[in-house]
Amino acid sequence: MRLPSLRRARHVAVYLAAGSELDTNVLIRALHRAGKCVLVPAIAPGPDTAMRMIPLDPHAPLRRRRHGIREPARRRRVARSRIDVLVLPLRGFDGSGTRLGSGAGYYDRWLARQRPRPFCVGFAYALQEVDALPREPWDQPLDAVCTERGLRYFSRR
Repeated sequence: MRLPSLRRARHVAVYLAAGSELDTNVLIRALHRAGKCVLVPAIAPGPDTAMRMIPLDPHAPLRRRRHGIREPARRRRVARSRIDVLVLPLRGFDGSGTRLGSGAGYYDRWLARQRPRPFCVGFAYALQEVDALPREPWDQPLDAVCTERGLRYFSRR
């Protein structure tokens, strides 16, 4: 919550943890208390597997959707351009900000179409850092990563 980009942000997109992903519930509650509009990813139904960001009402029910990921039942979208910060799950990261996700590419495709690009923060344990990951042309790098050891920024080249 001390991240300057997060303090200034009005709209913050955060994943709802699934499987072994780092739990975001405490962060989500803190964002709501700070008056932020919290958004979560939702995968479009049908053959269009595009990811959308939709508001999270802390009192509304969630449903399990594609890949077992929880999503709000109401699916009202927010314009992409309004999202200031994006908190991303990851399986691994390296010192250049390359992120290894789950392999479906939802976040990379979403970010490739995003203008302006939000500040991208990986949410992970420090032990998830590896020496180097291959970066494909479509991979979208992190701006920072938050671990139990603190916040680490990556330079954009």
